[in-house]
Amino acid sequence: MAEDIKIVDEDTQIFNNLTFKKSKEGYYVNPIGAMHRVVWNFFNGEIPKGYIVHHKDFDKNNNNISNLQLLTFSEHAKIHSDIRAKKFLGKRFNEQKFDKIFLDLKNKIETKEYAFNSLIPSEHDLMKIYDCTRTPIRRALAELINHGYVQVRQGSRVRVIYEPVERNIFKIGGIESFKEAAVRNGFTYNTKVVRLEKIIANEEVATRTGFKVGDKLYDVRRVRYINDKALILDKNYFLISVARDLTEEIAQKSIYDYLENELKIKIMTSKRTMTAELATNEDKKYLELSDYNCLVVVSGRVFNSDGIQFEYTESRHRPDYFCFEDTATRHKFIG
Repeated sequence: MAEDIKIVDEDTQIFNNLTFKKSKEGYYVNPIGAMHRVVWNFFNGEIPKGYIVHHKDFDKNNNNISNLQLLTFSEHAKIHSDIRAKKFLGKRFNEQKFDKIFLDLKNKIETKEYAFNSLIPSEHDLMKIYDCTRTPIRRALAELINHGYVQVRQGSRVRVIYEPVERNIFKIGGIESFKEAAVRNGFTYNTKVVRLEKIIANEEVATRTGFKVGDKLYDVRRVRYINDKALILDKNYFLISVARDLTEEIAQKSIYDYLENELKIKIMTSKRTMTAELATNEDKKYLELSDYNCLVVVSGRVFNSDGIQFEYTESRHRPDYFCFEDTATRHKFIG
């Protein structure tokens, strides 16, 4: 090994084309890419069988290697496991921070604390308000942009573009339960379950809903009351193998809350259509239609994270009371 060593001076040695210099703290190496095993062999001799060289407290400023130590494989694995755990917990903390910040900003916009066309605090101020780094702030702002709540103008701060519509209740662009939509709009609400039955999909049901003939389904019908008026008839079909053990109590409160929080189902995507249809006898029976003979019908097939369609729904709305809102972004065509 001595043949590979070139002594430059008493404080500088070269080994395998790596330059080592000595400081008060010990030797350090340049460049940063030195192999720990090579360094250990050079200064301390052979590495015993069953051990590995670990570099603790690495100094990125001067590449100090005085803190090399020998560890067993299990000791080394535990150190790196602890490091990964800290990184995971840090990432999870940022995720929780992001959720909290996003929901808080969203609520402040909806309640007009940050009014339409006003500027929300700068990133720097938001970091102070929420006691966090820039990363969760930027993620929360990006999510608000995606939801159509704010807009960033080049060279300026973030501006609120959300303007609540008094009679708006559902957003086409998201998957939102009736309860969530009613709370968001500040309406008093109630649900009456008028049917909860188990059925087997026949040809007609399969064609209309997208399920297969023979699939076992829950057939759920609910009348939705907004400010004490029966204004929506929801007709839902749920796949029994996914939405297990539905009860009338669950249907009356929130099926989505039950699916997500009790059954831990991830609701991912929905394919929707919106049509105007003549009112049926069932509509006339349950809804306060006034002089209207037609309804706005939003139909959708909903899929979970496994790509399985577990729900088909028809939300049948009296047309004078609701509007449907979406936010669209134009991407410039390049041809």
